[in-house]
Amino acid sequence: MLFLATAVAALLLVLMNLSWFDEPLLPELEALRKSRPAPLDDNAYPFAMGFLAAERRDPRAAGIEIISILQARRDRGEPATIGMEEKQGILGAPLANAGLDIGSRKTETRPSGLVSSLGLICQPRHRLDCAHRLIARAASLDPNEPQLALLFARYETLLKLPHYVETPAPDPMTPWPPIGSIVELGRLRLAISFRTDSTAVFLEKASQELAFWRMTLREAQLLGTKMSALAAIRWANDFLSTLMRERQLDAGDLTQLRGFVRPFTREERDIGAAFLSESRTSLLGGMPSVAGDASWLVRLLLQKNATFNQEFRETIEPMRVRSSLDAREYYDYKAYAPLPREFHWAPGMFYNFGGKLALSRATWDAHQFPSRVHDEDGRITLLLLQAEIEERPDQDVETLVRSSTLRNPYTGEPMEYDSRAGTLGFACLHTASHAPELADQCAVALGDKAP
Repeated sequence: MLFLATAVAALLLVLMNLSWFDEPLLPELEALRKSRPAPLDDNAYPFAMGFLAAERRDPRAAGIEIISILQARRDRGEPATIGMEEKQGILGAPLANAGLDIGSRKTETRPSGLVSSLGLICQPRHRLDCAHRLIARAASLDPNEPQLALLFARYETLLKLPHYVETPAPDPMTPWPPIGSIVELGRLRLAISFRTDSTAVFLEKASQELAFWRMTLREAQLLGTKMSALAAIRWANDFLSTLMRERQLDAGDLTQLRGFVRPFTREERDIGAAFLSESRTSLLGGMPSVAGDASWLVRLLLQKNATFNQEFRETIEPMRVRSSLDAREYYDYKAYAPLPREFHWAPGMFYNFGGKLALSRATWDAHQFPSRVHDEDGRITLLLLQAEIEERPDQDVETLVRSSTLRNPYTGEPMEYDSRAGTLGFACLHTASHAPELADQCAVALGDKAP
């Protein structure tokens, strides 16, 4: 009798999770499926897609050809993807000799390509001397080497484009531009400029760098692209901090710096649209992302629409709200804390049992991304405070810091000044809920010491 009851319960569990009983998608999610192609005119995205095209090929034309193929396949109801051989047939022989990876679909800035060839693995979130170290290592590079000169010329063309919007909206199979390699090229450009250009010319190049990546932070749809833009901004700010630390800047230099170094606007700070894009990518792929690593049994007991809906209500919508908060609200509401993922034992738990189980085990730490943005915004405040200290060399630093209007973005308290280490800083929130082996530093170095 017990065996029969167990078998009947198992059968009922499977039956109630058949696709026949799936719920309709929420209207907000249904609308995401109807995304329209973005304009290509004045859009840096096609140029980025073809950035590593062969020397005699036009990067923008190559990117547009790839995008046209992707869009045509999407229009036919197929995944928006392209094979590596087909893609390289359009791009030609990649500029591999420059040490950049044409096949990368990663968007995080990683120690790859040219920077790793210089023997440097450094992340400004963790160390305060990355720019200084890269400047020293970049002395071995010849910016007039033909392929490197070509890439720098392309990068400067990219920086002049006024928009960056991915198109078509990607599904899980859609290739991305080599954004990590592009970001890497930008930091090398600044490192070489630091060694060879006047302060005014270097500041102009840093201004161009920040303007482009701040625009990308505003306009890009993908969370990975926004985080890559944030990494580029972080590196540029590290170079500017190094400039103030290692050169004697006059009033004109500091005025020039303040003309383009400024806190994020609300539009730049709010990355909520990127979480919608995460949902869109999964929807266009036809399966919730949490189902990818799930067992066959979990997938059997998973209702696709119900899982999409639950993830939207429990992850995407809360993250959109958290992303809209300013730094003080974010801190006061403890919006940096992980989202709750408990599996609730309740009478209705057996419907979409697999989806609920998969969501409760999801490892995506969505909560960390707004913290990264707020932390970097705070580092910009530190950079401006460093400029204020540079401008008043005869004033006691501790007194100046305490009286300055440039304060901790989370608490409104004065920034922390460590006279022994020669640093200004505040407590980062990115890693507030999990202490990694190498913790983030929300700080700038003022003197010769850069821990």
